[in-house]
Amino acid sequence: MYAKSGSLAPDVDAAERIRVIHDISVPLRTGMVVYPGDPPMTMTRAMSLAVGDIANVSQMELGVHTGTHVDAPLHFFDGAPAVEALEP
Repeated sequence: MYAKSGSLAPDVDAAERIRVIHDISVPLRTGMVVYPGDPPMTMTRAMSLAVGDIANVSQMELGVHTGTHVDAPLHFFDGAPAVEALEP
């Protein structure tokens, strides 16, 4: 992880090679626990190959606080940036 020269400066290339991303996303499913007062999460089949449709297509209905999500400053402060205005 440190530069081969023996210095204590981090070897950025080595740090990039060992980066690990842990996915902590909560799977979405009908009937999952949601914040009290939020709408329930439902998933229904909108189109089906079994009945002659050209594809299997699902439809989801959920509140924006369902599962793993990001709250923007707008969630708590009127006039603050919405999530689409935040830098990645």
